[in-house]
Amino acid sequence: MSALRVMMSALIALTALTTVGCMRLDPDHPYDPNSPPEYRAKASVIGRLLLVDEPSAFSYDAFELILINDEFEEYTYYMPVNPDGTFQVDGVMPGDYTVTADGRVSVDGLERRYVLPRRALFLPVGEQQLVSTPYVLLPVERVAANELP
Repeated sequence: MSALRVMMSALIALTALTTVGCMRLDPDHPYDPNSPPEYRAKASVIGRLLLVDEPSAFSYDAFELILINDEFEEYTYYMPVNPDGTFQVDGVMPGDYTVTADGRVSVDGLERRYVLPRRALFLPVGEQQLVSTPYVLLPVERVAANELP
């Protein structure tokens, strides 16, 4: 009789595992990339801007980083950049983004505009994306019009 109970218990456990394994995610599950945007687990991005030949004691705090969601333009983020050029953007809707930056630099009394030409960036659902290579800023006159912020 006890062997029968063991077999029945094993059968019930196997049925439960099979049922759970075949379940699909609800459409509002935070890790389902097909969920409506407001239900998706937020992402974040960490990176750095770089101005080649930056003057001594240069500060990047005049620059603004811009993240534009390729699918939903209402999810556009404007973030200030830290004085050392680093940035961290948290609470971002995951997806494909266009990244750009804009700011002005004053050297020897002359003010010059620098930009980050448009770059593609993918932010996975619920993950932190580390951009390991700095985004290089260029003088605005060296950037094509379709790549400007």
